[in-house]
Amino acid sequence: MKAGRGTYLGVDQSSERVRYYVAHAVGGTPVAGVAAVRIEFDRIEADWEKAGERVLVSDASGTVFLSSDASFKYRRIKAALPDGTDELPSGDGAYPVNHSGPIDFKVVEHRGDGRIVQVQTPFGLHSYLYHTMRLREYGWTIHRLSDMATIESDQRDGAIIGAAVSLIAVSALLYLRQRQAALVAARKASAKLSSVVAERTLELRETNSALRSEIEERRRTEEQLRDTQNSLMQAGKLAALGQMSAAIAHEINQPLAAIRTFIASTKVYSDRGDAKKVATNLDLINGLAERMANITSHLKTFARKSEPGKREPVDVERAVEGAMLLIESQIGLSGAAVETNVPHHVFVRGYAVQLEQVIVNLLQNALHAVVDVANPTIRLQVEINNEIVSIRVIDNGAGIPKEHLDQVFDPFFTTKAIGKGLGLGLSISYGIVRDFGGQIRAGNREEGGTEMIIELPIYQPENASIHA
Repeated sequence: MKAGRGTYLGVDQSSERVRYYVAHAVGGTPVAGVAAVRIEFDRIEADWEKAGERVLVSDASGTVFLSSDASFKYRRIKAALPDGTDELPSGDGAYPVNHSGPIDFKVVEHRGDGRIVQVQTPFGLHSYLYHTMRLREYGWTIHRLSDMATIESDQRDGAIIGAAVSLIAVSALLYLRQRQAALVAARKASAKLSSVVAERTLELRETNSALRSEIEERRRTEEQLRDTQNSLMQAGKLAALGQMSAAIAHEINQPLAAIRTFIASTKVYSDRGDAKKVATNLDLINGLAERMANITSHLKTFARKSEPGKREPVDVERAVEGAMLLIESQIGLSGAAVETNVPHHVFVRGYAVQLEQVIVNLLQNALHAVVDVANPTIRLQVEINNEIVSIRVIDNGAGIPKEHLDQVFDPFFTTKAIGKGLGLGLSISYGIVRDFGGQIRAGNREEGGTEMIIELPIYQPENASIHA
């Protein structure tokens, strides 16, 4: 995170195979993310083992992390251990534990740039021609072990048959060829590894550039989507207020007419000196004014444009009460019987005004559905089942045609007459419920009518009692 790039050598816990990671920071300051490339060595190890090669690769601590012979893997080479110790510190635990102890290469003889060493294996003590090559860029070392058993056997046979000189010459020739092949193989392996790392690094740079562009484009798209969604919800609320306007005007006109009557009678009582009747009328006028203030205050809150920020605990009962207050006049004019069954202290996580908007939309749709019904009835009930809060709005209307059930949540789809709706209510409700982490669906009931079901995850805030 400080340098903008980094590498890591470790073991993948799922496969228990060695992996090498190259990572680059994405974005400037602050860092937006990290892109990583994983390099695998399984094929290289398999090729070494298939060819009968004995090749080891150790990290900076001298721990063998790649080997054609599994008995050497995850052991440290004793030459890398500090004097007077049998083990290096365990490190960060990136490798599985190998209880075989460190690898002790005992040097028997020096031959040019190589050494003849003896090392203990599961099959006994073996001698090898030993070469090393440092990969300084990575802090790794390649160790090459060439089997000396053939050479030793040839020497013994040569002594027995008296042809030691010829066999030694042949053995020397074979040794030179083998050493040359080993060096060529080591160089090829090093070059291949460097080429792979360079290629992956170039790909990573290109990927980083593309990723930065994609992240910026996605950020702009998300901002536009949020703005559009908020504007759409605001349009839906204004459409709902427009449908409620006649009923709200009726609801406010009645108290205003009553207030005028009470004021006129109060003047008469005042002229007569009847203080008790004057006080009673003033109390009635105050109650009517408070009722109108509650209606207009809630209308202003409901009509305000939503600016979603941090989600909050939402009391479902309060949301239902707010929705009922908004459409109370509409219910009165429709003549429908509305029953509510809402338990106390039931919370979900989201935004109170948005949940209220969803309930208003569903209740308005239910009122439209029961316009031509003899005994219009609407039920709103809230249930809790398996940590899910279900809000059901049920009516006894004509129901939704089967061919339209899959379309009711599409934007601008409506079965109402022209001028009766924009077809946005259920679409907006669908988006809000999905943002809450829930789902909404519609269905027809066997006994007739429609049932709209909202399912939201229950939420238990620490201060639920305060909110309640």
